Amino acid sequence: MTMSSSLRGTARAMTYLHGVGGRLIGAQMLIVALAMSGFAIAVVSFDQLARVLSGITDQRVPVMTAALTLARDGERLNVSARAVVAHQPSNASKNSRPSPAR
Repeated sequence: MTMSSSLRGTARAMTYLHGVGGRLIGAQMLIVALAMSGFAIAVVSFDQLARVLSGITDQRVPVMTAALTLARDGERLNVSARAVVAHQPSNASKNSRPSPAR
């Protein structure tokens, strides 16, 4: 290979890179790079979302379940207390009776 033929090959490559073909390859490389960076950002975002959801289900859901159980038990106790009070004679009727004379 002579020096002039290698220079022509280099010149041809330089012309290709600066021409329409080079611009198309550059545009495709840019599109691929943007797609790959978007994929990387999505993976990191979904990992953070998974951590947050895991924290919620591991820590906060059991606390909320216990609070709902406590509220339900309190409601049952309230209903039972009302039923007990409803079956007892009222204190007002005891106080309205005249006391026996001495």
